[in-house]
Amino acid sequence: YGADKVSVSFRKLSQVDRAICEDADMHGFLKIVYQTKTKQILGATIMAPSAGELISEIAVAKESKLSFDKLSTVMHAYPSYSIALQQMAAEVYYDKLKNSKKLYDVLKKIGL
Repeated sequence: YGADKVSVSFRKLSQVDRAICEDADMHGFLKIVYQTKTKQILGATIMAPSAGELISEIAVAKESKLSFDKLSTVMHAYPSYSIALQQMAAEVYYDKLKNSKKLYDVLKKIGL
């Protein structure tokens, strides 16, 4: 793959609202590794009280070839640990939109 072809999304458990509500151990984290170009999930590491439930969502997304940014369009309960996955995916989705804006501006100028 190579370092420029792989990206990592990382969130500390101390940034997850559900963990804060439950006064959980804040030393955990969620890390998703995905291909930079296609956003396909390559793997994940989850150190959290609900790691079993969270990793199953990642496994289903990976097996069904759902790109990481598409997880942002899936409904998640709030506050929950899984909302962190949606928020992480949304950050990737918004970055993708920002990169597409240049193309959109060019197409708009030529009337498409």
